[in-house]
Amino acid sequence: MTWVGAFALAEGSMPAKPGVAVPMQQYLGRVFEALVARNTPRALILASIIRDKLGGDFAANAPSQAELALLAMQRAPTDAVVQWHVAMELGEVTLLAVEQPLPPGVTDAATRLLDIDPDNGVSWLVPLAVAARSKNAGDITGMLEKIASAKRFEDYAIDLVFEWLPVLRAEPFPRQDLPAAAVSDEAIALLAAEALMWSPNRNLRQNLLDACPADVQSLSMRRRDACLSVGRLVYGKANTLANRRVGIELLRVSGTDDTEYLTARRQLDWLDIQGAKALDAVVDDLAGFERFEADLRDTHSEFEAVRRLLARRGIAPAPPDDWQAGHQARMHGIGD
Repeated sequence: MTWVGAFALAEGSMPAKPGVAVPMQQYLGRVFEALVARNTPRALILASIIRDKLGGDFAANAPSQAELALLAMQRAPTDAVVQWHVAMELGEVTLLAVEQPLPPGVTDAATRLLDIDPDNGVSWLVPLAVAARSKNAGDITGMLEKIASAKRFEDYAIDLVFEWLPVLRAEPFPRQDLPAAAVSDEAIALLAAEALMWSPNRNLRQNLLDACPADVQSLSMRRRDACLSVGRLVYGKANTLANRRVGIELLRVSGTDDTEYLTARRQLDWLDIQGAKALDAVVDDLAGFERFEADLRDTHSEFEAVRRLLARRGIAPAPPDDWQAGHQARMHGIGD
């Protein structure tokens, strides 16, 4: 079992092993109560993330996910992290069901996010999703061009990882069914926090892939150029490995030849695979793990934190000429 495999609850399912599901629900219930008691906007956002994983009396009596998120949004109108989460999470839930309107508040959150962080391509994902619902090719291409002109492509999942840490360290993750008892509570908390941030924009970023389909070469040159530019931005600037993989897929479908795509994919595969090995190696080394955590905080980038981890372990930043990725394990990172 990999370390991140121990945190399958973040994917929305409870452990199947008899006797584990109920203690896990009880644990999440305690965490949920602690977050609601804090009653800060970001604590309410965290509570909304695990709201639908609660069981029994907790689920019956708790405010809904939307109620918690919208309350946080209203109380923190200038907090980019809160507005990002509401726009992405609630937008994801409803924009995929085209017959449903956006719930009250989501448009407000998306508008506030654009006001707060207009140079971030992530801020344009909800407008892209709205354009996709309209099925107007010109509007879709226009939104892609807005994203391509952004200076950055950074989501705020990393900020919420660090909001999770004091909560999970005050209420330590249960050790039953974890691979080893020797690993520190600090490491377990970070891994659990990353797993819980399954990334609210996972399905919204699917709109990028839908707007740049495999046959994009048959669409207008304007659309193809926009997709290629977005691919370069997302691959080159995204702060999570999951989003960089989206950038690589955009390079694959929209590039005029395979050279740029294959070079980018090979580079990210190397970082992904070597990062998984290096993280497994330091997970029971408290000092090494704390250094990785500090790098994640300081750089606000999973990509850069992994690069620094590899450098400290003497691993080259690029693969040897004869290296093949094969089927080696990749990192299960923020947003996967």
